[in-house]
Amino acid sequence: MPPKKRPYVPKTKGCHECSKRRIHCDRNEPSCNKCASRGLKCSGLGIRHRFNKGVAARGKWAGKTIERVYEENSWSLSGNDKHDTIPSKSTSTLSHNLHANNQQHTIFGGSFDIDDFYVPDPYQLCGRTLRGLRQRQELVNADQTEKHSVLISLLLLITAVLVTGGSDFPVLFRMMESAFDAIGGKEGLGTGTLAEFIMRELHKLRVYAAPHLGEETGLEMISSQARTAQLFGCLNHCIDQYPQHSSLSSQFADLVYQARDIYLQQVMSDQTSAFFNFEPVPGNPGSVARLEKFIESLKKIPHTSPVEHMLIWTTFVAASDAQLDEHKAFFEKVLRRHHARSGFGNLLKGIESLKKLWSRKPGERWTSLLPQEKVLVA
Repeated sequence: MPPKKRPYVPKTKGCHECSKRRIHCDRNEPSCNKCASRGLKCSGLGIRHRFNKGVAARGKWAGKTIERVYEENSWSLSGNDKHDTIPSKSTSTLSHNLHANNQQHTIFGGSFDIDDFYVPDPYQLCGRTLRGLRQRQELVNADQTEKHSVLISLLLLITAVLVTGGSDFPVLFRMMESAFDAIGGKEGLGTGTLAEFIMRELHKLRVYAAPHLGEETGLEMISSQARTAQLFGCLNHCIDQYPQHSSLSSQFADLVYQARDIYLQQVMSDQTSAFFNFEPVPGNPGSVARLEKFIESLKKIPHTSPVEHMLIWTTFVAASDAQLDEHKAFFEKVLRRHHARSGFGNLLKGIESLKKLWSRKPGERWTSLLPQEKVLVA
């Protein structure tokens, strides 16, 4: 005789702990008896939520809040992390990507769609740009749009370095100059609004970069009034956009030339023999007076003016020559105010650089130490 079948008993879901042990839960609440007899913490019946009131109920994050979990699993983009080194791996060359992009979009075109606002990973873009620039011969024969795209990509990478406070500016600037030479210079760049923008930015970057590339390069660039005046291209463009601030143009020019004189006085000075045996370096009355004049002129620029942010590089150059504690405190306050407004990481790195320059050894010129600081403050 076949065995009598057991009557069907609908399966009822018990606690999680009993189901994991594959035993029938007695469904006692708030804690089942089977878990209690084994000394287990019973999760009870009902729906089990991964987070209960913002706190993990189980797993390796049990008892931790959502914020804590995110904090432990976040990846920082600080200037000292692995992204400071430009990656060499990527999936395609810059020329291929630029060609594909140019078929779909027009730079600064009149219409936009969702794809126009897509921002690619900057480090992938950097890798593509590096590989594209290795094929420099192709840039000579490239069309105007592709030439512009290469230079715009490099300008974006330089801007990204300013935002993150990275140390890749000298490398990227040399790449920019190499690409500019490869396309045939100003003649190869052509004419038009975009070409004018690229030239304006390149002229500005050449002045900004000169002190960071060595005293000889800095002296050659900064001592030329014509080259220093190239900074005014951006000022004139800004004034065209904000004509109500045109009265500040003369004050801007005055501050640029004051910073120029401060740099030249330092780079052409010889402190080695005069101050070698003094610790700390005694204050130079002429330098102090020049800095006092600069500070008074800078205070006249309204904080709300769009011209003020164009004076960050000028302010940093002047701040490098600070000797008195009150001057150092003033310039640090100015740079922190700019950082509070923009959030650019290069401003905080700039403050660190200034503290190194201020604590230099007797007989050292800060203009000779500036190239060691790879962060551009502008």
